[in-house]
Amino acid sequence: IEALRELEEQDNMFYYSKNNHSVFIYNDAIYYQRTQNYVDNQITNEPLSTIYRFDTITKQISLFIKGYDNAPQIEIKTAVLQKIYPDFESAISKVSNNGFNCEESYYDNGRIVFEICRSTSAKGTTSYLYEYFPKSNKTKRIAKFKSDVIDVYFQE
Repeated sequence: IEALRELEEQDNMFYYSKNNHSVFIYNDAIYYQRTQNYVDNQITNEPLSTIYRFDTITKQISLFIKGYDNAPQIEIKTAVLQKIYPDFESAISKVSNNGFNCEESYYDNGRIVFEICRSTSAKGTTSYLYEYFPKSNKTKRIAKFKSDVIDVYFQE
């Protein structure tokens, strides 16, 4: 949380709250989307899909993913993990019946888990959790639910 407060001081376009889902912490970096689109009281024309990287060691901010106005709104963890692990998107697509269909990704201490959600009106929602192994570019289904996944917690 201290690093997030430092980021608020470095980038006045960012504000952190407990319900802020536009932040992803990975190793010594905070990846984030700006929560305000104003520069000197002027609205900036920056797409919401733009992601910045704050290095918690050097305190430097850099553009990590340049967003585009027509870019699909993917969850920030998924977008960052796709850039860090270039084969992640294709691994998701392989287990999804209709191309890239990742509801959300979860990351903890080197483990990457993602959710694929399939729903039909007659049968309700079915969610699948898969673990992605970057070194081998393999996936393994680890769970199936007859509902939407709310969150994933990792046990040591």
